[in-house]
Amino acid sequence: MQLLSGHCEVGHSIIVVLQDLHLAAHYCHRLQLLYKGATLADGEIDEVLSDDNLAAAYAIELVEPEEVGYPPFILPWRRLPG
Repeated sequence: MQLLSGHCEVGHSIIVVLQDLHLAAHYCHRLQLLYKGATLADGEIDEVLSDDNLAAAYAIELVEPEEVGYPPFILPWRRLPG
């Protein structure tokens, strides 16, 4: 993903298909959320990955981990050089 991000930084367009929403939110500038073969949401990350859109697409209720007593989790952010 870092390689693809480098291409974007020099002006190239990249289209990727991801199921990992964390990766999509971290690396992409714009998202399109599909549901049953149609576009449910398209645009900025915060708009597309809203609680309402994710609830509609995945039939889930979203909560913050600390709200339900879930311990902190580790999310790898990027590979370090070396």
